[in-house]
Amino acid sequence: MRSFRRSTMMGVAILGALTLWGCGNSNASSPTSASSASAPTAGQYVAFVGELKKMTGETLNVGRDVVEANASTLVFRNNLQINVGQLRVGETVRVKGWYNDNATAVVARQIIVESEG
Repeated sequence: MRSFRRSTMMGVAILGALTLWGCGNSNASSPTSASSASAPTAGQYVAFVGELKKMTGETLNVGRDVVEANASTLVFRNNLQINVGQLRVGETVRVKGWYNDNATAVVARQIIVESEG
């Protein structure tokens, strides 16, 4: 019983640490566009804030960047999870994700509406 409780507590601690690590510092300054940094490379992590300019299905134009959403993308507005289709052009969004295999788009892991347009 004691071993099970210790294993459970260790698992909770690790999960909590990974969750906090993945959230990052929301107060940190970010570029307004992912492409404003040096040339991207496939698999490179990126986080940025920009205006949602256009939506075509699950492909979004945020600032000057192309963002691809998928079934694994978490989307939030006012701390509530929403579907990507519920985003609206003109909203300011924070995008976190990785460049795709040919570094032409960001595959979004998380999109958070910062302000409504």
